Amino acid sequence: MTSVEPSVSYDQLVQPFSEPRLSHYLALANGDKALALRLYLWNGQICQTMYMATQTVEVVLRNALLAALTEEIGPAWYEDAGFLSQRPDSHKRNLANALNDIQNSSDKTVSPGRVVARLPFGFWTHLLAKGQRSKIFRKKRLAERIPLLLTAVIQQALADRRIASKTPVSSHRPTLFRPYGTRGHVDRKMLVDAGDWAEDLLLQKGLLVKSFRDRVAHHRPVHDHAPHAVHDACLEIAGWLSLSARMFIHENCNIRATLEGRPRS
Repeated sequence: MTSVEPSVSYDQLVQPFSEPRLSHYLALANGDKALALRLYLWNGQICQTMYMATQTVEVVLRNALLAALTEEIGPAWYEDAGFLSQRPDSHKRNLANALNDIQNSSDKTVSPGRVVARLPFGFWTHLLAKGQRSKIFRKKRLAERIPLLLTAVIQQALADRRIASKTPVSSHRPTLFRPYGTRGHVDRKMLVDAGDWAEDLLLQKGLLVKSFRDRVAHHRPVHDHAPHAVHDACLEIAGWLSLSARMFIHENCNIRATLEGRPRS
């Protein structure tokens, strides 16, 4: 990614941008104002590159959780008394704001899609917290609804022998687990532990992406917040939820090239 050399100077931008915003880059440039401005632009290029990756993760993760909620509760899960009674006040406010926004629009039709489109990313990542997901997904745990994630965790567990197991996979187990019969042993404890690990991993990676996304949205420095690691997390999450989404990120978000384009004095 290339950028045009700015025609305005650092000093001309201090007042409109603010000294605190630019001082981070001035320190990074050891007092070189021209370099500081190029570093500021470079940080923006990282945001631009990562925007599509984090946006893709937000969409596919949200849609995966939406499908799980719909399967567990029904299409109007956001109106379910049992669901609402267990939600924190922040979630209730999110849902109330979404419904109010629809009522204040020209089209007052309430539908799952219109409600979902108005809920923040934090609403969805909070559903992944252990104390939340165990209350919501009672019929079928969340990890079992994301087979690629659970498969990846079980493969890693078998490879690393992190989870003890003695009982071979039997023919009555779901197809998902049958491939491990010739390479290792999977018993009920492994499935439970793997499910916990998988859900915790999804939460951990999801919060990492959300934190980075929030920094992008608030125009904060991101070059020093492990963009490469966040990009990898985006690929992992997308791959667990949709191999097509993972390929989309891989093909359209070349963070390595952007990072290597860091301006030098």
